[in-house]
Amino acid sequence: SAKYHIQASQGTNYHATEVMVIHNSTNAYFSQFGDIYTNTSLFSLSVDTNSGNVRLRVTPASTSSTAFKISRNLLKV
Repeated sequence: SAKYHIQASQGTNYHATEVMVIHNSTNAYFSQFGDIYTNTSLFSLSVDTNSGNVRLRVTPASTSSTAFKISRNLLKV
């Protein structure tokens, strides 16, 4: 399992959230919480598995330049 803190900035717009992710090598599941942003959401999230590994996918909401910072804590189940 993993806990991610994701922060994005685009000019004077900011977006931050936390995400919990877990997987069983076949399926991945996530819960997003603590979502906060100024003006508009800057990204969307999804998870999947690839060759038994989990992927957290962060998709920017626009084509404008968006800077991301991500931290994570991992726990082996």
